[in-house]
Amino acid sequence: MESLLEHTVQRHSVRQTVHDPTRPVRCELCFKLFRCKASLSTHQNAPYKPRNYSCNTCDASFPTRSRLVAHQPVHSTERKFVCGECGASFKNEQNLTTHSLLHSEKQEVCGVCGLRFHRKSNLRMHQRVHTDAYYASCPHCDKRCKNQSQLKEHLKVHTKEKSLACRHCAKRFMYTSDRKRHEMSHTGEYPFVCRCTKKFSRNRLYQQHAAKCKFNASID
Repeated sequence: MESLLEHTVQRHSVRQTVHDPTRPVRCELCFKLFRCKASLSTHQNAPYKPRNYSCNTCDASFPTRSRLVAHQPVHSTERKFVCGECGASFKNEQNLTTHSLLHSEKQEVCGVCGLRFHRKSNLRMHQRVHTDAYYASCPHCDKRCKNQSQLKEHLKVHTKEKSLACRHCAKRFMYTSDRKRHEMSHTGEYPFVCRCTKKFSRNRLYQQHAAKCKFNASID
């Protein structure tokens, strides 16, 4: 196991800093004080254990405090971020921003096929389907991918690794998209919300429903 000393070599050298006359030696990583260099050396050579931040409400744990803070709103019933167009409410601003794109015009247009997108980054990604350029090749088969992101997703076919853990329960997933849709069942925050308040995780299902929904017909 990696030691704390190995982990902090070069950047966290031992220094004599007098903060407390009885403990003149300080660890430059965690700032803990010690009486002598020998005690500091023992501290630095101890097995390195990353911090684990646990949720007080459920059994979920996270490697950083920021991840824990991002998780905690799932236990709150407060939805203070409200869409001004349809009244749908969300627990955080990011989900509201994503939802709001449904009400805005798709400004980014593909010059080849005419498909429209909300974001320029999505347009750039789409435009690669019209080229013969492949930027990444699978080392295990003949599969060629348009970008590293596609290759990373494809490699999971070979490894079968479910490396993505749900941030609310113990379930694990191979693909980011699958985890994202699953986590909606915990948060109740779906990106596609009809005027009748029915929610969807996929735009295709939302569009099929919206075309038949009597609430949309009555508004038109």
